[in-house]
Amino acid sequence: MNQILRPNLIIRLETREEQIEYAHRINQELGPIVQDNVEQAWSVIKNTVNMAGKNSNKTINKKRNRWFDDQCEAELEKRNKLRLKMLTQRTKKTETSYLKQRKICKADI
Repeated sequence: MNQILRPNLIIRLETREEQIEYAHRINQELGPIVQDNVEQAWSVIKNTVNMAGKNSNKTINKKRNRWFDDQCEAELEKRNKLRLKMLTQRTKKTETSYLKQRKICKADI
């Protein structure tokens, strides 16, 4: 059972006991939700789930992909510009240059 708290933080509850404890903690904190406003009710639920996750000792940082760097971003930007040019000026030259750049981007990614 994985719970996402933030984009880079994940809780991994591996054993059944940890899952039950996590669910019990959420039920204990939430109790009955009596809110007329949906936004307020959602805020209460979100904060409760986040706090229950932060109290767990099973948090790990999610590794981010480092392959998407400035060079890759520049190549994609160039490809996008060539694509727009190809779509507006439909010539063999623009199509060839776009396909060439597309091949370069696919090799990088």
